[in-house]
Amino acid sequence: MRTTNVAGFRPPGAPLVTGLMFAATLGLAGCQITGGFDWQSNTGGTGGSPPIAGTGGAPSCDEDCVDPPEGWSPPSLFAVGPFGSAAGCPWVAPEPGIEAYGDLQAAPAVCPVCQCGDSETDCTVPTDWHASAADCAGAEGAQATPFDGPPDWDGSCSAGAIAAGALCGGVPCVQSLTVAPPSVTAGACAPEAAGRQVAPQHAWGLRARECLPEKAGTCPEEPGRCFPPAGFSLCVHRAGVENCPSPYLNQRVFYQEVEDTRACSTCTCSAPEGNACTVLATAFQDGACGAIAGALLVTSASGDGCVDVPPGLALGGKTAEVVSAGAGSCAPGGGEPVGRVTPVHPITVCCREELVAR
Repeated sequence: MRTTNVAGFRPPGAPLVTGLMFAATLGLAGCQITGGFDWQSNTGGTGGSPPIAGTGGAPSCDEDCVDPPEGWSPPSLFAVGPFGSAAGCPWVAPEPGIEAYGDLQAAPAVCPVCQCGDSETDCTVPTDWHASAADCAGAEGAQATPFDGPPDWDGSCSAGAIAAGALCGGVPCVQSLTVAPPSVTAGACAPEAAGRQVAPQHAWGLRARECLPEKAGTCPEEPGRCFPPAGFSLCVHRAGVENCPSPYLNQRVFYQEVEDTRACSTCTCSAPEGNACTVLATAFQDGACGAIAGALLVTSASGDGCVDVPPGLALGGKTAEVVSAGAGSCAPGGGEPVGRVTPVHPITVCCREELVAR
């Protein structure tokens, strides 16, 4: 598009002398003639400052301004500044265009504190019992006589006799009673999150604002001076990250949106530790579990327990009672910030170097 050079216009057939006389009259009246030129297409007029000649990277009012490089937007004005700035569009390009952003600032997610509940303890009473033909001090190498509990025993009275006075190698079979420790089944700890996950608001440090001329194909430079208004640059743009075309060689990449994947890793708990059981094991002289022959406490944290009994005593029944089941604990894990805020939908804005008034 090209504009009409009003100052250089002479109607067909008008005498040249008439135009000269009119100009002289204006000069005498104190008006200075500032010959115009087509600031969009680099067509010079008479008087005043000549247009800037040249093409390519040199400052100019040539058709680079209105004929964009292939695949790029028509030239427009861009103002880049802090996000909170609010520069209005100038009169040469009064229409708001795109907005894009840069210098993304986003803190990691604030995560809750991971904790673990207690590990429940399930105690199984021992079924491995035996009498020894020696007291506890020598029971390890002495002959043993089984006095086991039944399979899947719940610890209630169970009959199983060793007769009174029974001999093993010429000595009483019953001189001490050995009981295995109870077994422990540790339940998993339940992970808990104390507090809540928070993703702080992200912020842009820069904003790029485009201003468009009212009519497409016109140049958003100040007429007669061939440079953008203060605070603006003459630019072209396109989606994506691209190399800049000549003469728009000053590249800036901005973004229109963000992708926020900030979160916290899942709270977890390690394998439980410290679960413990204590069982009271009692042997009786009769099958009805009436007359006690001996009793002892056995714990899951220790080995077999042993109690001395009168030599040759009859063993007729037994019971096993869980007296304590200590909960275990787990080490918490997780609750760490993961993910990030990523700028997406890039736009490459390519601007000409600052143009100089002529």
